[in-house]
Amino acid sequence: MDTLRETDIIATRFWQGFLKLSSDLGDTRKIKIHLEAMVCLYVHAVSYREPSGSGLIEALFDRRLLVNESYANISSDSEIFAWLRASHPAEFRERMNGLVSAVREAFHHDRVEETLIAPGDEEAALTRFSFVYEWLRKVDEEFIPPVFDLGLARLAAPGVDFAREAFCARLASALLPLGSHTLVDMFGVTGQFPIQAAKVAGQSLRVLTGVRRDWLGFARDMRLRMDAIRNEELPSPASQEELFEWPHHRVDLALINPPGRRFHRDEIASLVENRPWSRPPSALSFAHEAMLTHARFDLMLVIVPRSDGQSSQVRFRPRDELVRGGHVVAVIDLPRSASGQKSAKFSAWLIRKDGPGFQLGKETILFIDTEPLAHLGFSEHGKAVASFVGRLVALCTERIDFDHAPFEPSGKGEHLLQNIFAREFGSGYRNVPGLCQQVPVWHVVENECRLVAQAYLQSKGQDDFLARVDRAIVNRYLDDESASGKRIYVIGNNGEGKSFLLQDIAHETAVKKRRKVVAISFGAIDRFPRLLKGQGASFYTYMGARTSMAGINIRDAAVMAGRLMLEIHASPEKKAIFDEIAQLAGFESELYLMPRGIGRNAHADGGLIGGVVRLNADEAIDRERAVSLQESPAASRMYKLGLKRRQDRGSITPFDELSSGEQQIIMLAAKMVRYASSGTLFLVDEPEISLHVSWQRAIPKIFTTIGRRFRADVLVATHSPIVISGALESDDHCFTLRDVTLQPLDEESRRSVETALFEGFRTYTTNNREVHERCASLVAEFIDVANRDQVAQDVGNDILGQLGEMRRIVEDGRTFDSRDTAVADIDLIEKAQAAITEIRDVKASRN
Repeated sequence: MDTLRETDIIATRFWQGFLKLSSDLGDTRKIKIHLEAMVCLYVHAVSYREPSGSGLIEALFDRRLLVNESYANISSDSEIFAWLRASHPAEFRERMNGLVSAVREAFHHDRVEETLIAPGDEEAALTRFSFVYEWLRKVDEEFIPPVFDLGLARLAAPGVDFAREAFCARLASALLPLGSHTLVDMFGVTGQFPIQAAKVAGQSLRVLTGVRRDWLGFARDMRLRMDAIRNEELPSPASQEELFEWPHHRVDLALINPPGRRFHRDEIASLVENRPWSRPPSALSFAHEAMLTHARFDLMLVIVPRSDGQSSQVRFRPRDELVRGGHVVAVIDLPRSASGQKSAKFSAWLIRKDGPGFQLGKETILFIDTEPLAHLGFSEHGKAVASFVGRLVALCTERIDFDHAPFEPSGKGEHLLQNIFAREFGSGYRNVPGLCQQVPVWHVVENECRLVAQAYLQSKGQDDFLARVDRAIVNRYLDDESASGKRIYVIGNNGEGKSFLLQDIAHETAVKKRRKVVAISFGAIDRFPRLLKGQGASFYTYMGARTSMAGINIRDAAVMAGRLMLEIHASPEKKAIFDEIAQLAGFESELYLMPRGIGRNAHADGGLIGGVVRLNADEAIDRERAVSLQESPAASRMYKLGLKRRQDRGSITPFDELSSGEQQIIMLAAKMVRYASSGTLFLVDEPEISLHVSWQRAIPKIFTTIGRRFRADVLVATHSPIVISGALESDDHCFTLRDVTLQPLDEESRRSVETALFEGFRTYTTNNREVHERCASLVAEFIDVANRDQVAQDVGNDILGQLGEMRRIVEDGRTFDSRDTAVADIDLIEKAQAAITEIRDVKASRN
């Protein structure tokens, strides 16, 4: 799903309000009513960009529509609205129709004699115009193109797959050859390919579009002119073969994206002046025909139904010729979100006209599956996904130089795309299972020339490139068997991928490395799987807070705690370690199993009290009952845990009557001690939930005790700077996770909660000493570099960048504090920036 933006809301509300003003919305009227608004949007846009350069005023004079003395001096397109608005209904109909005719004539769409506003609709049309006029007076110019685009999409529906056209426009723009001058958009209805291409290659592009003499073609041409793109129509062919005869043009890239099959016949009829073929040609036949004609082009992006890419019948021969001729550069399977058609599947074939020096045994075809990428981010019709693919194709295509727009991710998922690309291809192209594969042409030939990426890609398996975080640095510590019992802490804000990191490591460690993994979390929702499937599943244990698929039940948790205690007490070593941890949390070492129905004030019920089992007692009756319950899980489910707080002077409290924090600290210790053994890896997600400060400070001590006593490793994802500030042992390793990258957090930074907040969470607190210390440190560092040698430009830029990021954090923190206590910190940062800039400039002038 495309990301919702403010422009979507504004555009939708505009059309809802506008269409409410008309009672007749039949198919023909609906088209013309939409066009009334779109013509107004177009006139406003061009008058804003080129007040007297559109030629509209001259065209209106030529039609003798401005002969009235009051309007004889109109010289600007912006005055057209006042001219329209001042007329009475009948006069408005004449003027509006005249304006539409003038615009259509400018686009050579004047052969159709239909008018927009029919007799009898004058008053309603004038009301609709007033709505548009008032809306344009209030709205920013940036919202006009999106509103126009939504109107164009509604005009095109249901005959045009708008989602597919939008994504393919992005994709084609990401595959432009360097220095492109001429493009072909054969079937484009919305103009998105030329619009997006102009953002990459500049507005000097020459754009050739398919012939359209209908209202939709008129709307498309208006949209292109709104972006100062002047298109030329391709010569009208008399047959399919002539579609690709462009003798006077050298085309850099042609986009061939035929509409859905239901509309092929009408679309082709429009292209060849109403001379349709008996059978609508397919995208594959277009690609094949382009190779056989004299069309002069470098690259062609052809959008093909996936079924045509693997059929072994009628579609085989054209594929065979394209593959054997060395014309296929890449095959890209489009994501499902790139089409508005249910269950539709398409591939994009990047084809070159000439294959110089082609040798069947040495050439390869790049296959890419974009479906996994779209799951991470698909805003702005897949802009980031298309950019990712464009760069990937460029990496392994030596004979073609590609142009590129900047990679500008607009959402969290797209930042992940950017980081995945840097991680996987930072050192050059490589085959990535589940994403891309270079396949020798001879292998494609042996595979019946199937041109579908999924037919060749290796399974992702556990080397999933979608792993949110590059976990190599963590894996190095986890795989170091010479240092068992270590603790690794990962801190970061929500949404950075901490939970996904633990999930990925759980699967990789248990299934692939056959190492015992215990996953522990305390939220009602977590990312850990309850079970793993396949080989290695027995190495994984889920011990999250969920007591059922429905969530957390406190009474069930109390029973689980009792069962864990029974199992712990079967081992004297584990019992001793648990007692040590319980005392850290403020509990006595005595533990009890209480009948489920008993409460804290059940002293009068002698029958229930008689059923209590004292786990630490030496009396035979307690030992016998404990052994009996250990041997009978069903019977043990009738009991729950009871504990004694130190401050309660001997009273026993059932587990389900403890505070949520007390329940959590006891469950954390119980789960870890119960499942701990040499070599175990504990994955703990946000252990600080519901814990007050003193218990958060105790968490590192608990992990240290369990890790060292059992020689078990612990990997923790946390939000708590208090937890981090206590992780100061030599075998504690801390990392911040920001922008899906793990960075070590040194011991000095961990000691200060303020530093942990600032570094790990990018959070500013009032009177934060870290700002002062960091400014002084950075300025001193720069002075030291400047005194030693010539100052490298990148050193100064790096330090200035760090100061700029500090300022952003401080400014963000001000929104949570009504006082101006951050002003001094911002002033200090500015002074540090000025000092570094001055030192750098002085040093440069002396050199």
